[in-house]
Formats: sequence, structure tokens, C-alpha cells
Amino acid sequence: MYSESRLLALLIDLNTNSLSHSHGTLIDHLQQTYKLLKQWENPHYVCLAGLFHSIYGTQIYKKQTLGLEKRDIIKNAIGIEAEYLAYLFCIMDRGYFYNNLTSNKLRNSQDGSYILISEETKRNLCEVLVANELEQQKRKMKKLQLDNNLLRLSLRMRKLNTIISLVESLISTQANKYFTDNFEKIYSNSL
Repeated sequence: MYSESRLLALLIDLNTNSLSHSHGTLIDHLQQTYKLLKQWENPHYVCLAGLFHSIYGTQIYKKQTLGLEKRDIIKNAIGIEAEYLAYLFCIMDRGYFYNNLTSNKLRNSQDGSYILISEETKRNLCEVLVANELEQQKRKMKKLQLDNNLLRLSLRMRKLNTIISLVESLISTQANKYFTDNFEKIYSNSL
């Protein structure tokens, strides 16, 4: 596994610093997602998965910085367990996942196949999903608050509430607390 400085160098080599993502760059988003997962005291491999969670592109963020045929590069950098979690994040059909949280099955958004996952993997995916959403939405919501765009702010808050309510029993207490402390405050201050 690579050191933290070497991981950041790899992300820069993959041009994540020049790709836009949610009012910033992809590298900013990846680093902040990693920091949230670390702050929530997730296992190190989950934090590393967060640092590379959209490296192959996702159902929503289509920009691939590395093709799936080069997964070994990321496995060598962050380890097999972390890379597998990042890979699952990239290929999963999120709608299917959210609608089937009682199942331990993912649907591949690229080819429609199904992948069986453990309960632990499902919980870890939920943690990365929530960190990903909260990291992006915090910046977007602050901008909407500054722009006094209450309608869009309300819609974003509704989306976050929906996601959190779906996965609430699967994510850490720290992730739930972060949502409550940061987002409900932003929203209530805007009304």
C-alpha cells in the first residue's frame, strides 16, 4: 500500500485536480470524503475507499480517471479490500441499492448483473455513500444559502433527508450526528 503522499500524487497523476466536481475539483471532493470517513472513525480501508470512490466513474459522475481494466493499479495503491469497496461504489446502481437495502445484493449499473455482498460491505458502502453525499451537498447548500435560493435549498435538504432515512440503521452514529449537526442547522438558518 502507498503512503498518503504517494496516494495524493497518484490522484494528481490521474488528473483529479483538473476535473470539476460539485463546485470544486474531484481531488478536493475525494480528499474531503476521505476526511469525513476518517472523522467518523471508519476502518482505514473504508477511508481509503472514500479517497478513490469515484475513480472509475459512477452511474452519476461519468468521468473516468482510470478504466476498470486497470483496477490492479488501485489495488496496489490502497489494498484489495479498499479497492473492492471503491469498485462497488463506482459500478452500483444506486436506485436499486436504496430500494433493496434489506437485500445483500447489488446490481451492476453497467451490465445489469448482480453481485452478492456481505452485511459489512453493505454498511461500509452506505457509509461511503453518505460521506459522498454530505460532502458535496454541504458546499452546494452553502452556495444556495448565500444566493438565498430557498426552493433549491429545500429540495436538496429533502433529498438528504430521504437518503439518511433510508440508510440510518446502516451508518455510524458519527455520520448521523454529522448530518444533524451540519445540515439541519444550515437549513433552519435559511428559513
